[in-house]
Amino acid sequence: KGASPSGSPDSSGKSELLPRRLFQSEGPNSWAADNGELHHHLMGNIPAVSYGVEQMKVEQVQQRLNDYQERVKKLVDETKSLLACGATFDIQQHRKAARNIGEYLMDDILILDSLANLYQEDRQARNKALGEIEALVEQVDLVKSMLKERQDLINKADSPMQM
Repeated sequence: KGASPSGSPDSSGKSELLPRRLFQSEGPNSWAADNGELHHHLMGNIPAVSYGVEQMKVEQVQQRLNDYQERVKKLVDETKSLLACGATFDIQQHRKAARNIGEYLMDDILILDSLANLYQEDRQARNKALGEIEALVEQVDLVKSMLKERQDLINKADSPMQM
């Protein structure tokens, strides 16, 4: 008899090499959790354990960043151009676009902030993505501010003088 491969004592009283829970499956994501636990067990007490799901979330956000950067650049350039030439345009439409992009960016910040126990390289990728997103949020906030100022000027010019 002796030790079974799962780590708990067998009928002879000897302990097993690996904990039994590593070999038990519990649901559709059990492989990822079991793989992480097995890696953690084999590598010792390493605090940074990156599961496939967390790594995948970081990669998905990174992929969306290119699209966000293009959208924000287009929004900033268009808004500055329209404001500079004094053209009449749909301010509400631009404000709505800025709000939507800002919400998408905030959603990805929340996704990245929720990730824990990442490997060092995944943590670095997450932090880089967070920095890039925060820079985009600042640009979107600038556009919102410029559009609000223009809307306030229009509202002030349209309102009758009060005495």
